[in-house]
Amino acid sequence: MNITISNEFAALTLPPDYGVSLRSLKINKNGNSYELLAGGDNEHDPTGMPLGEGSFIMAPWVNRIRDGNLVAPDGIHNLPIDAPPHAIHGLVRDKSRTIRKQSDSSIEL
Repeated sequence: MNITISNEFAALTLPPDYGVSLRSLKINKNGNSYELLAGGDNEHDPTGMPLGEGSFIMAPWVNRIRDGNLVAPDGIHNLPIDAPPHAIHGLVRDKSRTIRKQSDSSIEL
């Protein structure tokens, strides 16, 4: 289920059940609406985007960590490998969120 919130300047679409990734971000300017997220070579369809696409939260790390070995000043940390051979995009990108408050122009998760 996607949720869209908007005001006179912009509209944002996100799915709280799939990591609240941005599925659509439209900006209104001079009477026109501009989609800022691309659909690659395809037409952008925010309702048809599979899990893991869109602009999602990458925490507590971003990008890919080969073999899940994060080298830090305090040692090597072993991260879960979820896209072999990588630990990819953190631990929260596909976690569901609970809607706490919602109006036409705001949402609190």
